Amino acid sequence: MRRLIEIILGLPSGFLSREGHFTLQFNPSWPLQQYVGGAGVWNFVLIILSVALVVVIYRREGRTRRVRVSLGVLRAALLGLALLLLNRPVLTLGQARKEPSVLAVLIDDSISMKVKDVAGADGKPVSRLDAVIDLLGGEDGKLLRQLSSVHDVRIYDFSRGPKEIAEVSGPTTRGSDSGIDRAITALDDLKPLGNGTQVVSSLTSVLEDLQGQRLAGVVVLTDGRETPAQAPAEAIAAVKSFGVNVYPVAVGSDRMPQNIAVQSVTFEDTAFVDDFTNLHVTLQASGYEANHPITLALLRQSTHDGQIVRTPVLDEAGSEITKTVIAADDKPFDADLQFKPTSADIPVANLVVEAKPQPGEMDESDNFHPARLDVLDDNISVLYVDGYPRWDYRYLKNSLLRDKSIKVSCLLTSADPSFRQEGSDDPNRPQYQNSWRITAFPESMDRLLDYDVVILGDVDPRQFTDAQLQMISDFVSKKGGGFA
Repeated sequence: MRRLIEIILGLPSGFLSREGHFTLQFNPSWPLQQYVGGAGVWNFVLIILSVALVVVIYRREGRTRRVRVSLGVLRAALLGLALLLLNRPVLTLGQARKEPSVLAVLIDDSISMKVKDVAGADGKPVSRLDAVIDLLGGEDGKLLRQLSSVHDVRIYDFSRGPKEIAEVSGPTTRGSDSGIDRAITALDDLKPLGNGTQVVSSLTSVLEDLQGQRLAGVVVLTDGRETPAQAPAEAIAAVKSFGVNVYPVAVGSDRMPQNIAVQSVTFEDTAFVDDFTNLHVTLQASGYEANHPITLALLRQSTHDGQIVRTPVLDEAGSEITKTVIAADDKPFDADLQFKPTSADIPVANLVVEAKPQPGEMDESDNFHPARLDVLDDNISVLYVDGYPRWDYRYLKNSLLRDKSIKVSCLLTSADPSFRQEGSDDPNRPQYQNSWRITAFPESMDRLLDYDVVILGDVDPRQFTDAQLQMISDFVSKKGGGFA
């Protein structure tokens, strides 16, 4: 019977067997029906005419009564069917299918999300990213479960660009594996390491990726620190053109993040044992009040069992080498630390300049800056020749003799032969009577090469032979010696 109805109505095979809600609607279009009171008037008139026609034919029929009744019923059925078709019936099969909408969640994973300025459950400050992770994945993903009861949840992280990290299926998913556990794991693996935050461009990329889906909205969890600071107007207009609700959720304080960074350390690459070396440090403090104190410290760095170990560097008195400096504002400024290598630092001193971390810093990793020095055990040897004991000679001679990293031989050409020339004491030079004291300018290149530097003061050139003058020239030009 259903198939017969399908044939009569011109329906495809099996249409009436499908699940769903059937409705029958009529769409009559009679001439001038809007002027005569609508389609009901036409149908009433046609029904009257059809009944009258059947009655007239019935009365004029010359057959038996049984045959006339049968023919009358058939004629009435045909006229009724014709009248039904003239009213343009439409049979509709309605099938309800529930499709969840999509909710996109964007999580900022830039470095500024490391700032600990959000109150945790125990009242202690936690980082901005940890607060977001606890919001979504805390209590066994309670919030994610609530959202997934209505929507398919798509989770992205973004700093320079969006990347989907998890998907939680909505209410139509059969079975227990909706992706909640995987989403919680992905959230726990998030690290605030991005070096920029492009909120608007990332939002645009996600909206383009989800085009054609029933998007309920986009939730953006960020501290709002856009890089660049202001998005172009056309980028913002592009977001508006999608016509999708965007729900920004601000995380953290609106104060500038607090951070101390050691930007650079400038120093001589080579140092001698017991010779002071200056480390010129450039650092910057942002987010703090004016004239904020910062403690600098000098550390030695080594590796033991694959672990980096840093220990304080001690001065001659056994105290840690530290220095308190004042950051007048948030601009970079300079400070100096002094380091005196010991024999234990030979051949390399792996140093680290540390700005002591302070509570609430955005990033403590930039509080450290390495400084690698090559440490030499050899002393610089100097030959200082002057004419007479003038003030300049005495000042320079005393300075050189006091410096333990320098071995010096002093020669006064105007002195009497019996005058005891001055020089550094050195028990390692028995061939020169345990000292650097000399009585005459070296006569050979081998002797002159005992020195790294030759200093000539106010001395009469006639005190030197031509061979000695040529030897000094060769010492500098051919042997790479120093000359002042």
